[in-house]
Amino acid sequence: MLESEHRAIRRELTRLPAEDVARVLGQDKQVPIPGTEEQYTACRFRDVALGRCLIYRARPAICRLFGHVEWLPCPIFKIETHASGAVALMQAYAGEPRRTFEEWEAVFGSDEASS
Repeated sequence: MLESEHRAIRRELTRLPAEDVARVLGQDKQVPIPGTEEQYTACRFRDVALGRCLIYRARPAICRLFGHVEWLPCPIFKIETHASGAVALMQAYAGEPRRTFEEWEAVFGSDEASS
């Protein structure tokens, strides 16, 4: 994710009720793939109990692209068609400095949300 996306997620996490954040972040993220006996590791922000994204309003571009490009299928099978322009967006995104959420946390620390 981009630095700006990390900041947006941190702001969203401070806006949400603390008990919701703690509940979702504390969930077991090993969940079954619908229609199979296999499992996948859901995103740290996926509320597996309610079947939704905790940070939906602030989700990064990579999450917004799930299902819209053929090599990035929607993990919950909600998007069936590919969007035009998604490949160009993905290429532009790939040209920007990116880190994982954990890597940005190491750079800025968890108190960065207030900035």
